[in-house]
Amino acid sequence: MSDNYLDTEVQRCLLTNNDGRRQIVRNLLGLDSSSPIYAIYDHLRSKTYLESICEGKTEVDELHGSTLEAIDHLAEPPHVNPGHLHIDLFEDVRDEGIARQERRWEAEILAHEGMLDRTTGPWGPLYAAIASIGYGFERVAVRIPCAYLSSRKYTSARRHLLEQGLIERVAYVRRPLSAPSHERDCYLIVSEANDTIAFSYVSDDGRNDSGSQPFTIAKVPPEHLLLDPEAGMSMFNAKIAQARIDGRMRVGDIAEILSSAGSAVRRNGGLSEDSRLPIRYISIVDFEHGALKPRGKYCKKHDTFELEKYELKPGDILVARNATAGSVQIVPHEVGDNLKPLIASENVLVLRPNKGKIHPYVLYCYLAFGEGKAFINDCREAAATGSIPPRHLADIPAPVVTEADQANAALLYSEYQDALKDYDEVLHRISDIEEKSKHVARMIHLHTGRGYRNLE
Repeated sequence: MSDNYLDTEVQRCLLTNNDGRRQIVRNLLGLDSSSPIYAIYDHLRSKTYLESICEGKTEVDELHGSTLEAIDHLAEPPHVNPGHLHIDLFEDVRDEGIARQERRWEAEILAHEGMLDRTTGPWGPLYAAIASIGYGFERVAVRIPCAYLSSRKYTSARRHLLEQGLIERVAYVRRPLSAPSHERDCYLIVSEANDTIAFSYVSDDGRNDSGSQPFTIAKVPPEHLLLDPEAGMSMFNAKIAQARIDGRMRVGDIAEILSSAGSAVRRNGGLSEDSRLPIRYISIVDFEHGALKPRGKYCKKHDTFELEKYELKPGDILVARNATAGSVQIVPHEVGDNLKPLIASENVLVLRPNKGKIHPYVLYCYLAFGEGKAFINDCREAAATGSIPPRHLADIPAPVVTEADQANAALLYSEYQDALKDYDEVLHRISDIEEKSKHVARMIHLHTGRGYRNLE
């Protein structure tokens, strides 16, 4: 496939398939369809595409240069600066190309005589936003991977943008967490002298000609985001900042997060399906509607293994952090496989509520079914890998409960435990039948290997 064909295909896509995204940008910038707007599309090549939309006419030009050179080009005569710019730094980016893109950006920034000084640390494509403001554009909409607003690598760049009050809005595109990281993107709206930052969701399927109006979830002053050590600008960070303004306690203030037992288990010989071993090693999938499944993984006890440091207790709350991230389980009153000690896998975060401050079942209901569940989902979206960091779990705003809530939770917890006893008996009966079925299957296999034939 020739480069000319690729160039023609890119231009055709820009002219025909981006109507929905153009309208999203107009909505985010507060522009009607008659307002002129420029767009820059970076396709990870040595070419950049410039799009001019004015009075219903759309033109696409090809520029042999970088995005920063395209900004320079638009800021010079004979161009008439319309005051608004859309920079799309996300088209045609794949996971394997992101590192290459970041290296290229740093090289371009070093060679580019921008009007604003860089802070220490890398800027990557975030520099395009600040450079555009430096060249006189009033407001800029930048479409980038949302990881740039949460990655530790770009903390100093985000901190500078926040300190200067340059962020007006962050609009996240609704995507499933199963989507590849290069498809999880956001729109960053940049302008000068902003006292607050609006955080919104938009719907962008690339085919919606009418675009999507931003749905604002939170609005916070930039200085409250600067309180976060990483100066993150995810929806999770915004909600945490908003809760901080309201003076709410954190989950970390009412519950302890236990350390993981994973490395200790691996040092002591790993896991086995031998149920004679003294310790049951569990994950979220080992529970069935709250009851512990009859069989699972086991491990040895060793002199260097501090069992009391990891052993689960009734009322502990388990939160899956990786593959089944977000799933929540509470450890019932009667724990253990035949009362063996239980420890959680490294893929599970363990919260131990302070029972003097909150009933464990209240916190469980909050995280499993209530507002806390939404915070956990935002927490996952704030992490590039979709895994829940322990610090973020501790930062989730704590539930606000009354004495009546506590009393209702205690009653429900008692009923829950009674129901689990009956269900546990059913699970053991089913498990016994499954084991007998496996034995029958093994016998059939042995018979087949000895030359037995099906009867006609």
